Amino acid sequence: MQAAWHWEDDEEATPEDPRIEAAFNNGFLVLGSEDGQCFWLLLTAGPRCGEVWMVSDVGAIAAPGDEAWGFEEWVRRWHTGDDWWA
Repeated sequence: MQAAWHWEDDEEATPEDPRIEAAFNNGFLVLGSEDGQCFWLLLTAGPRCGEVWMVSDVGAIAAPGDEAWGFEEWVRRWHTGDDWWA
């Protein structure tokens, strides 16, 4: 992953698009799930290696935005609990 992509809004993307499969299967470790549909990922390959992203059935984004958290920041915020994702 290199940039946020909301494939649900991309008229050229199809369910068979290999980029969608790659977002779910390549170059990351799953850190957890938000609601069963959204997954926190630690990127382990590519130019954004070391960043935390969120992927769901509609797209993939850096968390919390273009200035993605690193693993240490993500863990610190997760550990605090209340409203940590805000």
